[in-house]
Amino acid sequence: MDKMKMETANQTLDNLAKLKEMFPEVITESKDENGEIVAAVDAKKLEQLLSTKVIDGDESYDFTWVGKKQAMIEACKPIRKTLRPCREESVDWENTQNIYIEGDNLDVLKLLQESYLNKVKMIYIDPPYNTGNDSFIYPDDYSTNKDAYDEEVGAIDESGYRMFKNTETNGRFHSSWCSMMYPRLKLARNLLSEDGVIFISIDDNEQANLKKICDEVFGVSNFYGMLIQLKGNTQNDSKSIQKNHEYILVYTKENCQLLLTYNNDVPHEVFENSFYLGRDTGASSGHDTLLERTNLGYTIYYYEGTQSGATGNHNTLLERTNLGYTIYYYEGTQSGATGNHNTLLERTNLVSKKYPGFNYFENSEKFIHAVAVMDYDAKKITGDSTETDVYTDDKELLSLGYVKIRPPKRKGGKLGCWTWSLSNFKDLWNKNEVLIKKNKNVIKKEFVCEDDIVEINEKKYFIKSNNLPLQSLVKITNSAGTTVLNGNDGLMPGIGFNNPKNPELLKYFMQSYNGKNKRDITILDFFSGSATTAHAVMQLNAEDGGKRKFIMVQLPEVCDEKSEAYKAGYKNICEIGKERIRRAGKKIVEESGKIDLDIGFRVLKLDDGNMKDVYYTPEEYNQKDLVDMASNIKDDRTPEDLLYACMLEWGLELSLPHKVQTVAGYNVHIVDEGALVACFDDKISEDAIKQIAELQPLRAVFRDSGFAGDAARVNVGEIFKLKSPNTTIKVL
Repeated sequence: MDKMKMETANQTLDNLAKLKEMFPEVITESKDENGEIVAAVDAKKLEQLLSTKVIDGDESYDFTWVGKKQAMIEACKPIRKTLRPCREESVDWENTQNIYIEGDNLDVLKLLQESYLNKVKMIYIDPPYNTGNDSFIYPDDYSTNKDAYDEEVGAIDESGYRMFKNTETNGRFHSSWCSMMYPRLKLARNLLSEDGVIFISIDDNEQANLKKICDEVFGVSNFYGMLIQLKGNTQNDSKSIQKNHEYILVYTKENCQLLLTYNNDVPHEVFENSFYLGRDTGASSGHDTLLERTNLGYTIYYYEGTQSGATGNHNTLLERTNLGYTIYYYEGTQSGATGNHNTLLERTNLVSKKYPGFNYFENSEKFIHAVAVMDYDAKKITGDSTETDVYTDDKELLSLGYVKIRPPKRKGGKLGCWTWSLSNFKDLWNKNEVLIKKNKNVIKKEFVCEDDIVEINEKKYFIKSNNLPLQSLVKITNSAGTTVLNGNDGLMPGIGFNNPKNPELLKYFMQSYNGKNKRDITILDFFSGSATTAHAVMQLNAEDGGKRKFIMVQLPEVCDEKSEAYKAGYKNICEIGKERIRRAGKKIVEESGKIDLDIGFRVLKLDDGNMKDVYYTPEEYNQKDLVDMASNIKDDRTPEDLLYACMLEWGLELSLPHKVQTVAGYNVHIVDEGALVACFDDKISEDAIKQIAELQPLRAVFRDSGFAGDAARVNVGEIFKLKSPNTTIKVL
């Protein structure tokens, strides 16, 4: 039986293994800082293998800074930390799928590597801009004093010359910022799904450096584009250009063909109570000319909002000569009939004798009647024929006020045809499933939800959204973000949170995502601040019925004692973010009336690992120490603490449902109906182990010291092999 590692994977070793598989010749040996022989990579040899030319000299295209090598190591360095659940600060713990994590985002990202590997569809971050204007733990001013900087980089060589890879000015202000961002982006990339996308807000201070880091981390080919966001509020600076914009870098995963779009809402008029929508009425097969379909040449109003006419390679009357019949319709206008009686209801004899079999129905207090007539000569249909050559108008119907509607012409001026045969048209007309209007629409009846109908100027419309490519200029300003949060009518009036993002901006990004299951995705923000992203997720779900989930990560940075937030009782930024989510969720439910929204969140807090040091370094303790330590688990840890640590190591999502069930008198934690079962009680008997095995979980975990005796510990594997052979078993 294997022990739980209780620490994140050593990605350095994993990367070495991958390199060895691809390039075994570059793997060599070296000594570490302790003089021990370890596996290493011959960088020069690897470089040569990846080149088509002989590598001569040490020149290369590269982006580097002081501390980059350490930043690369930091991304892979394992940690012995965990996430501890905090039910008392959570909302709707049992049912929510949203997560709020307090802690250093670098450590948190490492812990999420197994549970959310390739699962996050969208990441949005608003990292520090390196302006020096805030007081967060990740300070925007990463400058060091000159002496400290010189000492760090070894700025003077043996000959007394300065050695700078960056200039003194750039190096002192940018290196630490780059080192902070690099490992976090490396880890974030691992979490993105294959059709995932990341949006990163930034300004001029670090935009260029961030672009180079992202090109390296995500790959130049995965650069999707750069958005320019108008700030709305400008800064007056006599020394430079007034700054009224920010940047948003957009990258995808694995060069995926993701199409980010924005919605262009187009209103469609709703007719009476039937909620009609426009449909293309062209032929749907590969033969769409009248020469090929001579029975489909009657004229119909076609819907101009889509590709008109038939689809395919054959869409002219020459090719479909059987589809060229004409429709004449009458709408009860003043023209045509004489006298005071001018509706079809009053004068049914005008067409019933010559053209029987067509019903009429009321629309806008008028009676509509249509007649389909095969009024063309199929023998005259050639590639050069015109409408006047082929068709003969029904002058009787025209004299009565009817309007002829013929198939739209195809490319090259060829005569077109319709999808429906004449008999199908008659059948649909008699069922009141065709509506003909003067604006050249033929509309097949389709029902839409009444809640989606809006009234504009005393007319009813259905708003249909057309997706268009995302544009580089974003006109959603951030000024509204301050109003939403800090304003007099905001969620937290007078809280004084600096520069919160506008929820509409985040909604815009979420709506632009056009990948699989686009309304049921996980969105990660590991610089969550006031939790604008969480607010936007809940709001958009209320608006479009989505099931999006959020993961917020924020360092519990202490608020300045002089700040309005501190005076209002908020000791750190996390307290502000959590309270905002609570208030926003409540307000959204009240305004939308939707009580089934997920406005909850599970709070998890970063902490040192659950295991005592002896768990990892028993060689440092003598036999007496080991005897005194009856348990290798820290005394202040709860069973739920241990459960979440196991979920992290086994790669289970932290939002999965779990319950506690009594089995043979012991408390058994069951995650996701058996994805994991855990029992952390003491003195677990063989009978209890048998009953737990009968649950047939995929995974099972026990405390190493929790068995009733050696027999129970030894036999646990055999019991599961008999009753649940597919279960993986581990101990703490």
